[in-house]
Amino acid sequence: MQSASVVATLLSTICLGVLVLYVFHLLRRKYFEHKMKLPGLRPEWWNPFGIEYELWNMMRDNGYNGGQAIFNFLLRVTREFKEYPTFMGWVFHVPILFVTTPESMEFVMSSTTLIEKSRFYELLHDWLGTGLLTSEGAKWRTRRKMLTPAFHFKILEDFLDVFNEQGIILADKLKGRSRTGEMFDVTKDVTSCTLDIICETAMGVRIGAQTNPESDYVKSLYTLGESFMDRSFAPYYWTKPAYKLSRKGREFFKSIDTMQSFTMKVIRERRAEIQNTLENDKSTDNDIGRKTRKPFLNLLLERHIKEGDLSLEDIQEEVDTFMFEGHDTTAMGISWTLFLLAQNPEAQRRVYEELEEIFRGDQKRHATNEDLARMKYLECCIKESQRLYPSVPFIGRKFTTDTEFKKKTIPAGTQALLVIFTLHRDEKTFPDPERFDPDRFLPENCEGRHPYAYVPFSAGPRNCIGQKFAMMEEKVVLSWVFRKVALETNLRREDLRVAGELVTRSLNGLSLKSKALQDTVI
Repeated sequence: MQSASVVATLLSTICLGVLVLYVFHLLRRKYFEHKMKLPGLRPEWWNPFGIEYELWNMMRDNGYNGGQAIFNFLLRVTREFKEYPTFMGWVFHVPILFVTTPESMEFVMSSTTLIEKSRFYELLHDWLGTGLLTSEGAKWRTRRKMLTPAFHFKILEDFLDVFNEQGIILADKLKGRSRTGEMFDVTKDVTSCTLDIICETAMGVRIGAQTNPESDYVKSLYTLGESFMDRSFAPYYWTKPAYKLSRKGREFFKSIDTMQSFTMKVIRERRAEIQNTLENDKSTDNDIGRKTRKPFLNLLLERHIKEGDLSLEDIQEEVDTFMFEGHDTTAMGISWTLFLLAQNPEAQRRVYEELEEIFRGDQKRHATNEDLARMKYLECCIKESQRLYPSVPFIGRKFTTDTEFKKKTIPAGTQALLVIFTLHRDEKTFPDPERFDPDRFLPENCEGRHPYAYVPFSAGPRNCIGQKFAMMEEKVVLSWVFRKVALETNLRREDLRVAGELVTRSLNGLSLKSKALQDTVI
């Protein structure tokens, strides 16, 4: 009897605790909704999950994965509330402010105080630590100032050879596929290319992803990207100990160990090389690395050796961050451009004519900075592809203090979701927004456009530090492809299973067919 009484008391205590938490949850909702006074998605009183409940239903009823559910959900709700600059929703007890218009984007992105990433980025900490992408406050400001010189145009110019060498490998691979006449998913080939580029430019090592896609490092990087979205939709896995108990969690942390062991090994070896050079070479410090390409890692290690304000662990989290940010985003930028040009033969013909005018049929000459400056129409095509399918479909920010916006109060603790995918489809800025039209980005057609109406690389203080790197890389790689092959596809855009994951991707791939230029007429 005594044990039954103890059990009953325990159950009563648990029920009372759950009830108290739920009442607190409802009061918290009322508080935020009263302060913001915004339209939005207000869950029923019995639904403590908020938006997650609808996403789970979409995944169950339609067979979506997490990224596809998010993508379709955002399309629906942003159309539903398109007349409002902002509206709100809930993910469990977290208030979400949806931002979709140029004016509201400018308010958040241009702010020098609203620079902290949303709490959902914390799921990346196990992988990336608190590098430039995920760090906040003083650490972010210090790192940003420290890393900006690494993307000076003189340093980026040194990477042109890497872009060209890997672009040639990709173009030759696509040309080789023309012999079979079969359809193929171009994202796989492009991702291997951009991974080779970022490994050599960031770390100074060649992993040969284009020739060896089965390497442990390559497979680990793919596993980490896939696991992040799965974990985002499973709140019971948000804590590290719980996630480690699952099969996917064990794969996730095993992949982290594989990547970080590789990165640290490269860092230690490169530090020894630089220290040896400093001790034995009579050249000045500023000469270190000038005789050869200087990867991003070298710049950090020289700071580590000379200033002592960066530990090897600090360097590792920045290198891992650039490995993550620098390959998948550019891979999708290139892939979407290839796909959309394959769908639009007239635009592809204009790209070919521009490249013919620049290179005069020379199939061997590397692209130079001067050549890139002349690729004006190709750049328009890249920008229009990024408008339709921005590599990063949405960005999260966090309000750390009560903030006034359009006579509304946004309370501290609110998480902002900046929906770039929807922003780029604003009919007021881009008439007939679903049409692929590179001429939108001709200089005369950009005049008067709101500066925050098109932000594929974010904007303001926390914009993408590598956007010049990305544009150079994409131009070089795409120019090599269209110097060697013509592309076509029978895949319609409405057939794509687009997902908003860490990047915007098609779950059923981007299937193309290539033809060697000598076998076809553009």
